[in-house]
Amino acid sequence: MVKGKKIPVGFLKKEREKLIKEICSNFEYIEWLYSFSLIHNSFSNDEWDYNTEIISDIDRKNAKLISLLYSGINEYAYNNHIIPTSTEYGRFYRIIYRNCAFEIGFQSNQGAFFYCKKIEISNDTDYINFEDIILDNRCKNEACINNMLELFPDFVRNAYRCGVPLEALSDVFNKTLDEIRKEKQKTLKKY
Repeated sequence: MVKGKKIPVGFLKKEREKLIKEICSNFEYIEWLYSFSLIHNSFSNDEWDYNTEIISDIDRKNAKLISLLYSGINEYAYNNHIIPTSTEYGRFYRIIYRNCAFEIGFQSNQGAFFYCKKIEISNDTDYINFEDIILDNRCKNEACINNMLELFPDFVRNAYRCGVPLEALSDVFNKTLDEIRKEKQKTLKKY
């Protein structure tokens, strides 16, 4: 629980980063989320803007902070080469904490909002363990990924030097990326 914290309109980037770090570097916020989700298994950051009687002020403030939790998860995912699941109107990550799974996401259609939804745990689904975010544990395949990313530019340069046109390299690269995006990319060990 981040007691008494209010996100001021137009607050500075450093303050935002400090709040993200606070939310994602200890168990206080995720424990609040775990307890809150026992009662409210799905909510958005703006759900209680006009209905002040349903939840406490602390719960309302913490529900608004789901956007910062998403930002922290997004940063962790980026650093670990984890791709979010995309939908028609947004994207989300699946996280797990204390044998409870959540979908933390962002959607924009007629308006934009961040949300949290408690979901069933499935053996066919990949999750980010929230404890790994708190401890800043890297994915087990990080060294392999970084090695491949280091080798890739040399491969492209060598292909170009051998006479493969840049347009052909670009077309093959984009086609391959499109195929990969259509498949469910597995970069995490199944939980």
